Amino acid sequence: MTADRRSRSRKVSGAFGARQPASLFGSGGGDGFDARDERADLGILYGAYQSGNWVTRQRLLEAPLMFLKSHKEAQAPAVVVEPSPGDNLLSDLEILSSAARRADRRLRQGGFVNLADEQRQELARCLDQSLHETQRLAVRAPRKGHALPRADLGALPTL
Repeated sequence: MTADRRSRSRKVSGAFGARQPASLFGSGGGDGFDARDERADLGILYGAYQSGNWVTRQRLLEAPLMFLKSHKEAQAPAVVVEPSPGDNLLSDLEILSSAARRADRRLRQGGFVNLADEQRQELARCLDQSLHETQRLAVRAPRKGHALPRADLGALPTL
């Protein structure tokens, strides 16, 4: 008769003979839950309950599964989206444009006036190289109606 009664009742966990469901979320452990996951979930719930205020504790008791789901989503690593080659090129061109505007502003503020001859020559060489590279880039990545013809590449201005 004792065996009959036990088969109809819940399974007994190992917690000092207390009658508790064998699964936190189910009715017997045969529903696909892993005991290690359940222990971890209990640890998360316990920690949140201990550190939470009255409202948090109340919500935790009312909807533990919802809390665990949101907690696991918050702990999941962020999805990192690698930029496409087009995104990388766009970023490079934005940096190039920004650097050109900054250099232009410095030249307008008189950055060229107080330079020694050697520094002026170096500046002219760097500007010539920048122009050459930028025009070469424009030829390789033509825009509709705005591309430089390939023949113009050899006739780049020099300073």
